[in-house]
Amino acid sequence: YNRGESLRMSLEHVMRLRETYPGKTEVIVVNDGSMDQTKEILNEFKGKITTIHFDKNKGKAHALNVAWKKAKGNLIAAMDGDSYPNPDTLNKLVPHFYRDTNVGAVTTIVRVNNRHGWLQKIQEVEYYLEFGLKNSVLHTLDSLYVTPGPFSMYAKKALEKIGGYDEYNITEDMEITFHLHQAGYRVILETNAQVYTDVPDTLNKLFRQRQRWSRGGWQTIFKYR
Repeated sequence: YNRGESLRMSLEHVMRLRETYPGKTEVIVVNDGSMDQTKEILNEFKGKITTIHFDKNKGKAHALNVAWKKAKGNLIAAMDGDSYPNPDTLNKLVPHFYRDTNVGAVTTIVRVNNRHGWLQKIQEVEYYLEFGLKNSVLHTLDSLYVTPGPFSMYAKKALEKIGGYDEYNITEDMEITFHLHQAGYRVILETNAQVYTDVPDTLNKLFRQRQRWSRGGWQTIFKYR
């Protein structure tokens, strides 16, 4: 939604994923009622991607549910429009689903892309500790509690079993992880796969983001208490 500033670069990274992955791929982009240049940018990739356009913004979880149900593949990779996965990401993640058929999701190490100001550099350290060190420990304990939006991959059969994303939860990537655990699936971290994402560059944007994370976290904890 309104990711025109980063969308072209994000899709270029997706195209590199396709070039390095030997299997079949399908790219679906949902334009969730954007009012910026999103539609024009998507037209530049005509023939390479499938696009879904909504007239009105309906929320990220709804957009993801529409997309994964339309997808033809057995594995679903979900990513944000301001994220940039390394070219070998699919090659790192896909094998986990074939080594263990009980794997419901595999996620990546999340890094900061826009390391320009002091606020972003502080978040870079935070992301290293949170999504790197902390999640590596939680992975060994089978206790990962979020499959981050920048890039995570799911078994379609697992999404079908749990009914996909909760469209009433404001942190859908956390809620779906709890739901996968509840359904008996494993959620694992591939520490050799990295995705870079743009982080808030003002205190106001950062506060709004963390307020949403906090509210959504408590919402999820209460649901799965």
